[in-house]
Amino acid sequence: MKGFGSHTPYGSEYIEAYLRLFTSFLFTKRVIRPSPLATDSSAQEQAAHAVLVTTYNDSRKSWILASMGPDCYAFLDNLCGAQTPENFTLPDLENMLKTHFRPTSNKRTERDKFHYRRQLPFESVAEFAVALGQFAKTCDFGDYLDEALQTQFINNVRSPRIKEKIEEGTDNFHALVEKAARHEFQHTQQTQADHPAVNFIDKKQGKKPERHQKHAPTKQERPQEDKKPRGA
Repeated sequence: MKGFGSHTPYGSEYIEAYLRLFTSFLFTKRVIRPSPLATDSSAQEQAAHAVLVTTYNDSRKSWILASMGPDCYAFLDNLCGAQTPENFTLPDLENMLKTHFRPTSNKRTERDKFHYRRQLPFESVAEFAVALGQFAKTCDFGDYLDEALQTQFINNVRSPRIKEKIEEGTDNFHALVEKAARHEFQHTQQTQADHPAVNFIDKKQGKKPERHQKHAPTKQERPQEDKKPRGA
C-alpha cells in the first residue's frame, strides 16, 4: 500500500506513536472522525451519528489491515487465535498490539528510572527534556505529569545559572523548556564572546608566526673527512 505501507508496528516498541501517526495519515485520505453530538440531540440524530462512527471505525480497520504489510498481518492473525482480525473491532485490535508490544510494567520501577534521570554532559536542555518525556510515558503520572516533568527538569539541569533562571517554573513543561533553551543559547553566545578563537587574538595583537631560521651546522653535524696519514 503506497503512502503508509512501509510504516509497520511489527516488532516496534512504540505502538502508541504508530497508531497516532496512522490516524494522521488517514486524515490525508479524508477518513475523519465524526464530530461529537450535542447533548440535546434527538434520537434520530443519535442513530445517524452512530452509523457514521461505525463507518469511520470500519474504514480505519480496513486501512490499517491493508497497510501493515504481510508480516505484521500474519503476526496479528496469530494474536487473534481461532478468529481472524476482520472479526474484531478496531479498538480490540489496537489493544492486542498495545498489550503485546508494550506489556504492563511496574509503575514504581518506571518512576524510579524517571527520578534517577539527570542531564548528561554535553546534552542540551532540549535533549534532556525529550529524554524525560520518554521516561514519563511508562510512569502513569496522570494529571501530575506536567508538574512531575517540570520538577525533575529543574532539579536535574546541570547549569546552576539556568537552574536559577527557571526555578520558579512556568505554566507548562513546554514553556519551561523553551525558557531554559533561551538562557542556554545566551550563555553559549556569551562564552564564545569571552573566549574568542586563539587565531583571532593573535591576529588582533599583531603577532606573526615564528619562522624557522637556518643555523650553521655544529662540529658534530659536519661530515668527517678521511684524514691521510702523514708521509703518505
